[in-house]
Amino acid sequence: MKRRILYILSLVALVLLVAGCGEAAPAAPSIDMPPVPEHGGVGIRVISAQEWYDDHPEVVASYFRADRSEHYSYLEANPYKRVLFEGFGFHFDYNSPRSHRFAMESTDETGRYAFRTRANCFACKSANYPAIAEYMGVAFYSTPFEELRDLMTQPVSCFNCHGNEPGVPRVMHQYVNVAFPDISMVSPGSAACAQCHIEYHFDPVTWEVVLPYSGLASMYPTTTLYYFNNIARMPDDHPLFPGRPFADYVNPRSGVRQVKVQHPEFEAVYGRGAVHNSLSPVGYAFSCADCHMPHAESPDGVAYRDHGKISPLNNLQLIQNTCSVCHDDIVAEVQAIQAEYYPAIHGLGNHLADLMERLVVAVESGNHTEETLDEIRYTFRNAQFFWDWAVSENSNGAHNSRLIFATMDYGWGYAREVEALLVQIGH
Repeated sequence: MKRRILYILSLVALVLLVAGCGEAAPAAPSIDMPPVPEHGGVGIRVISAQEWYDDHPEVVASYFRADRSEHYSYLEANPYKRVLFEGFGFHFDYNSPRSHRFAMESTDETGRYAFRTRANCFACKSANYPAIAEYMGVAFYSTPFEELRDLMTQPVSCFNCHGNEPGVPRVMHQYVNVAFPDISMVSPGSAACAQCHIEYHFDPVTWEVVLPYSGLASMYPTTTLYYFNNIARMPDDHPLFPGRPFADYVNPRSGVRQVKVQHPEFEAVYGRGAVHNSLSPVGYAFSCADCHMPHAESPDGVAYRDHGKISPLNNLQLIQNTCSVCHDDIVAEVQAIQAEYYPAIHGLGNHLADLMERLVVAVESGNHTEETLDEIRYTFRNAQFFWDWAVSENSNGAHNSRLIFATMDYGWGYAREVEALLVQIGH
């Protein structure tokens, strides 16, 4: 033991000597760091962002400078969404995204409180999740939310993407490795983002997070819908829907059994029609981090990755040095895409809400068999799935416009079928 202590002291002395002979370390960025959170985990200790500040001041400062603390209600902006999400938490509260560092605040403040019953929703809200889930195993996911809330001391931060080893990103959420045996083909900077910026659902028996994929090639809206319609099933002993295709919720008035799509950014960036991802030919290969966590340099000349997760359209240096190689005016191109996207997505959404109300009238009339109504419900489920895929992808068409507009076309196709079926029965 004494020899070990002497060895450690010698190393410390050597480090101090070298530091004294070298140049002074650059001054840390001026920022008021929040207090270090209490260690709330079990098993692996999760080092907080605050604790990394002395070693990586520029990176941590950029994380805390992310100022997207404000948000607005999608439901107030587009009331038709209340109709489509009736029966689920998104009917009560559905807001624009905030920065990662506000993830736990959003979880505590959500108006979806009645639907926040299990710990599984911590998976993309807290840096403590990977450590505690590893310690508890599958039991973590079905544990009551409040029972584990005090252990979730940190929002999404360093540990989610790096563990306790800063540097190269790595997958800490094991459900990604289960769904993508070929995830190593993807750049680490994108694989880490895939842990949360992706479509997922909760297993109806264990409540664990499951991605509806079996490899990168399976990520496409139609194959995902096939998974939910034909592979994922409710348990045979389910009190209401034994053995039926999976559903996140049921519309209480129409009876449509619906899948709620989450946020398929990874599918858009790495799916068909995408040209910028790290699987593309050399010359087009970019990771999510290359665009949203660009290289930066402090006033003292320290190179680092900006962890503010900003839009690349707000980074003039990135546009000039990278985007402009292929794009004459990337900002104008994105604006043109979104000028087409917004009317299209809301046009389809409003039309679906109108169809939903017509279906409700048909159901409440009592004049139609369940077999007839179920055919309409199933068709409507498919139409809303494709609309929800397109509206939930957070780039509003910019990541992969070809895929998003094709997905809306699928939605319109099923919406027209719904309308035709309603007309057939007099509605």
